[in-house]
Amino acid sequence: MGRNIDHIFAVMVLISMLLFQFISVIALSSPQILLRGENVDKADVTVDDARKKIFEAYAAVVDAEANGGNVTDLVNRLNEAIELIRLAENTSDSEEASVLIEQAISIADGVLSEVGEVKEEGLALRRFHLFLSVFSISLLVVSCVLVYFYGPKVFWGLWVRIKGNWRVKSSGSRRPKKGWLVDEEVFAVVLAILVVICVFAISQMFYAGRVVEPFSQLAVLGPDKKLGGYPSEVRVGERFKLYMYVGNYMGRVMYYIVYIKLGNRSVPLNLTYPYPAPVIARFERILMHNESWIFPIYLVMNETGINYRIVFELWIYNETIASEQFHQRTCQLWLNVTE
Repeated sequence: MGRNIDHIFAVMVLISMLLFQFISVIALSSPQILLRGENVDKADVTVDDARKKIFEAYAAVVDAEANGGNVTDLVNRLNEAIELIRLAENTSDSEEASVLIEQAISIADGVLSEVGEVKEEGLALRRFHLFLSVFSISLLVVSCVLVYFYGPKVFWGLWVRIKGNWRVKSSGSRRPKKGWLVDEEVFAVVLAILVVICVFAISQMFYAGRVVEPFSQLAVLGPDKKLGGYPSEVRVGERFKLYMYVGNYMGRVMYYIVYIKLGNRSVPLNLTYPYPAPVIARFERILMHNESWIFPIYLVMNETGINYRIVFELWIYNETIASEQFHQRTCQLWLNVTE
């Protein structure tokens, strides 16, 4: 009987190893698909053209991340392209602006040409993890069945081999207690505990990294990068400094846009809708999940007045509708301007 059990275990281990090798080959072998962007005539490129190209690349990056791809490097490169657009908008040299825009488009095209491969790598890795999970569960079930049906036999076989030559002496008429190590009910309880532990571990693997309540953060910081210390009064033409904070806890990569608008007390602030006032500055950046962004802003007021309302709004680029969308995050700062 002991030899038969050993043979059964050996066959099960061999089958498990072969199944694991087969699953690994299937999961890791998949065709590579590349995504390429459309060529843009360099003679007629504008900031809007470059931004559209970045939006296109960002949408592809979102899809690659959703399929398990590691898009950190691609996001960093798109942020470089966004910075080039900012420099192009702020320069007065048209030739320099054209060069910067072409560089931004080139980076976006490079991301588009590589994002398909990143997506396929993510899909292959996800398939591998899925097959590995199925294999682990199957192996667990088989092991539990073998332990339940053959555990006592194996235990008694080892017991006989180790203590088969021992002699038992009776110390009286008292009936000896039944050993807990050989009770089938104990084996069943231990088996149930192991199953619960394994199921919990597998569920944690499936739900790891998922965000239950996704959210974004927007905050205005004072000149010292802290909450508070905001200027309440400045002079005309005086340059003052603030910091903006944006945090991504959405569970995915996000394209954030911060608009700064100038209004007054006569126009009320509604946190549900964008503030109806002229935009005086725009800042944008792509953030990975659990990443934050702190950047300085410099503002100058050109007219005197009281109760100026400076509004800071957080927008996102929604790749589903291919448009910018108000993210319902707003901050404001009251300011008086004197001569």
